[in-house]
Amino acid sequence: MYELYKIVLPDVEREEAQSMYIRGKNFQVGYTDKSIYIENGGVAEFSTYFNAFSIGKWSKYTDLHTVYLKLKVKGKGRIVLKHMYMIAGDFIDRTVSWMEFDTQDTQEYVLDFSHMLGKSGIIFFRVEAAGKRCLLKEASYMTKDVPAAVRLGIGICTYKREEYIRKLIENYTNYENKKNAKLFIADNGHTLGPSTVQGVHIFKNKNYGGAAGFSRCMYEIKAKEKQDGITHIVFMDDDISIDFSVFDKMTAFLSYRKSEYELHFLAGAMCSLDAPFLQYEKYASWRGDRFIQFAPEYDLREIKVIIANEREEKLNQSTAGWWCSCFSIKMAGANNYPFPCFFRGDDMEFTIRNGSNIITLNGINVWHEPFYKKYSIVSENYYLVRNTLVINALYLPHLPWKENVTFLKKRFMKAILTYDYRSAELILKALKDYGRGISFFEQTNPESLDKKLRKQNYKLLPMSEQLEEYTFLDIEYFLYHEKDKNKFSKLLRLALLNGYLLPKACYRPFAFTHIGFGSRSRNFYKTREVFVVDPFTNKGYFLIINKQRAVKLTMRFFIRLWRLGHRYNSIKADYQQGFYKLQTESFWKKYLGIRN
Repeated sequence: MYELYKIVLPDVEREEAQSMYIRGKNFQVGYTDKSIYIENGGVAEFSTYFNAFSIGKWSKYTDLHTVYLKLKVKGKGRIVLKHMYMIAGDFIDRTVSWMEFDTQDTQEYVLDFSHMLGKSGIIFFRVEAAGKRCLLKEASYMTKDVPAAVRLGIGICTYKREEYIRKLIENYTNYENKKNAKLFIADNGHTLGPSTVQGVHIFKNKNYGGAAGFSRCMYEIKAKEKQDGITHIVFMDDDISIDFSVFDKMTAFLSYRKSEYELHFLAGAMCSLDAPFLQYEKYASWRGDRFIQFAPEYDLREIKVIIANEREEKLNQSTAGWWCSCFSIKMAGANNYPFPCFFRGDDMEFTIRNGSNIITLNGINVWHEPFYKKYSIVSENYYLVRNTLVINALYLPHLPWKENVTFLKKRFMKAILTYDYRSAELILKALKDYGRGISFFEQTNPESLDKKLRKQNYKLLPMSEQLEEYTFLDIEYFLYHEKDKNKFSKLLRLALLNGYLLPKACYRPFAFTHIGFGSRSRNFYKTREVFVVDPFTNKGYFLIINKQRAVKLTMRFFIRLWRLGHRYNSIKADYQQGFYKLQTESFWKKYLGIRN
């Protein structure tokens, strides 16, 4: 028989996420020998995110005809194989089969559940101890079907994150099945030395952003395609944590995937490093002015949530984030390279360009810092604005200019109402550069541009160095509890343009607001200056009202919108007709100075 994947156990680093691997009572995880010790009357159950078998997904997307559960146990107890699925909102839990065991030595048992192929939901098992302590030595899902050869080329773009890369390479070195995966690391910061680990390739790259790093990885992986037998590419962020068993499940799934789904993306979910059991996003859909997240804020400790996470939904313009996205190397054609957008949109554009066909699977994920901890006004108000306007022109051609204007006005006016005049300037810059069309991306040095843009980011300093006195109760009130008294108060505030139309004599001197996405215009109402605080670091900066600057920026904004509106069709046509030039291998070789 052939192994699909082993049951995996949490390591010491992920002990707090134990219920994503195993649940039950009166059991202990042997971290040294990778065994489960179950006391009399205890239960070890694997109805979990990592260890349940997604019978519905494997049935739909693969050519499996046989599937088994193989276990090695010692002691006295019972093995129960179960099936759980959801129908019409109800969760159904049924026993598939069970068997008792009583052995003084470690004994192997195999349970056949091939007849369950074609069902939805998950298959899982539990081991119940009866009598003395019971030992579960190991367990695997198996098949008699012959797998196709699959080798992963894992591409990672990094910029001065040596500690993350060191840890990644260390985990790779300890990975049992590294013969099935090779690491390709684009060093945009030129801070890494050559690798001494077999299977790890590090190459210095121009600092032209994540898009350039991933494009370089694609180029290098293709160069090693035949030599290393690489069949699939995986793009991953450098600042993530990953259980390398993910690659076992990924490889097995791809080994049996039906040919009709060969050009589908296999997307890894993003979970939170702060709360490891929390799924932040499986993937998302771009709607022209916002993202719709699939399965956000899912608590993966709960079995019903895991069942719900098996459901498949479909929206157009869906995108598999490059924190972990796998696709066939056949998609890495000479005319199918990423969009040279520096970052914020490369993964979105590439996924949409290639059909937005996305498969997800419980147990394929990474842990990542939440987005709200990585907020940057340059990222949100320049790169995101510029790049999504390009994507709208390419893939939402029937979207009228007024819909773009609505999106832009909301973002710009929030910047003005929250005294964030630097963000307003960045939006104006994004509009200008978008309006230059394809030639902007062909002619601009993205590293030089980024250095200029980064100067707009606010410098966060400790509150203790900037404020004479403060209490955290006051900060908490402003950040989370201050609100309009009623609907009339809110309407009045909005009618007064958040206080801009009032004389400064009516203003209070000071307030607090949350940094980034949590910033609320209410905190700026009739306030001279506001301290923007990052509650995770207790650092921040001041924003001060400047009515004259706000008026000038607003006039510039609407003039620019008017001018772009008159040229919208020609700009859109320029992107649609010339974008192919930016996605070729020849463009990227010249762009990055790659020499054969």
